[in-house]
Amino acid sequence: MRVPLLMDYSPILVIRITTPTIREELVKVADQAYLAKVPKLLIFLVDGYQNAEIARSKGYRGENDGSMGYFFKE
Repeated sequence: MRVPLLMDYSPILVIRITTPTIREELVKVADQAYLAKVPKLLIFLVDGYQNAEIARSKGYRGENDGSMGYFFKE
């Protein structure tokens, strides 16, 4: 699921995990047992590529245009 934004640029990706086997794999990888039991499991990711594209579309040209620092900058 992507958050709709102007020109289909979305620097954030939200994934809803509903499959029990995937939840169990996440429990193993993250070493967090509660992940298998929560009623809703959402994972939020920052799309670095889209973030860089948004920065470039706004005229930003720099060596760190794909960095997380620009994502959090107001």
